[in-house]
Amino acid sequence: MVQWRNGQMSLCDGFWAREVDDLWPAWMRVADRLLEDEELIEPVYHAQGQRWKQSRTRGRKQTPAEVVLRMLVLKHANHWSFEETEQQVRANIVCREFARVGLDRVPDAKVIGKIAKLLGPEVVEQVHRRLIEVAKQEGAIQGRRLRVDTTVVETNIHYPTDSSLLGDGARVLTRLMKKVETAVGGLAQGVRDRMRTVKKKVVAIAISSRRKGPEGDKQRQQLYKKLLTVTRRVVNQAKRVTQQVGERSKAKQKKGAVAGVPDDHDGGADQASHPPDQGADLRR
Repeated sequence: MVQWRNGQMSLCDGFWAREVDDLWPAWMRVADRLLEDEELIEPVYHAQGQRWKQSRTRGRKQTPAEVVLRMLVLKHANHWSFEETEQQVRANIVCREFARVGLDRVPDAKVIGKIAKLLGPEVVEQVHRRLIEVAKQEGAIQGRRLRVDTTVVETNIHYPTDSSLLGDGARVLTRLMKKVETAVGGLAQGVRDRMRTVKKKVVAIAISSRRKGPEGDKQRQQLYKKLLTVTRRVVNQAKRVTQQVGERSKAKQKKGAVAGVPDDHDGGADQASHPPDQGADLRR
C-alpha cells in the first residue's frame, strides 16, 4: 500500500526535533522548506503506486513517498551510496528529522535502491521541472538557461579481474566480427569463434585463485599465458576482418569510378553521328 508521508508526530519525535533544531546545516533548512511542496512528492507517490497492479490499496505499507524523496536528496547532496545513506540516517538524528523518519525504522538500503530504480528518468525530470518553477517563483533564478549534468548510478557488476576483462574483450570482438560478417554477406576467411576456449581458461583461473602458495601462482601463470595467447588470436582475427572489409570497400569504390568514365569509342561514334554545324562558324 502506498503512503504519502508518515503519520502524526509523536511526543518523543517533537522532543528530539526541538533538541537538534539548532544543529541543522543551512542548506538542509532551505531544502526542507522546498521539499514541503506537495507537487514534488506527487510524482514519487504515483510511481510507487504503479509498482504492482494493486499497490495503491493492498499489500504491506511501502516507504512513504516523502521519506523516499528526502533520503534521495540526502544521498545525492552528500555523494553517499545507498548503504551510507541508510547508516547516516540511522545514526544521525538531524538526518532522521530531515528525512521525516523520526523514531520509526529507517528504510533498508536495498529498498531505497529499488524504489530509486523504479522512479526512472521521467519522474526525476518532473521533480527537476518543479524545482525550477519554485526557484523562478522565489526569484532565485531567471530560468533562461538549463545546465545539464550526469549522475553516476549504482549497479551490480562482476569484480573486474584481469582474466574477466580479457574474456569480456574477446567476447565483444567476436560478437562484432560476426555482425560484420553477416552485414557484408560473408568474408574470404570466416570468423572463428574461440569463446568456448576463452571461457574455459577464465573459469580455470578463477578456480586456481583459491590455491595459495607457489604452486597456485605457477598454475595461474600458465593459465594466463594460454588465455593471452587465445585473446591475441582473437585480436589478430579482428585486424584481418577490418583489413578485408577495408579492401572490399576500396574495390567497390574503384569499380564505381571505372563504371562512371565514358567510353572513347562510343563518344567518337556519337560525334560522327552528329557532325558539327559548319554554318555556325560561317555566321560568326
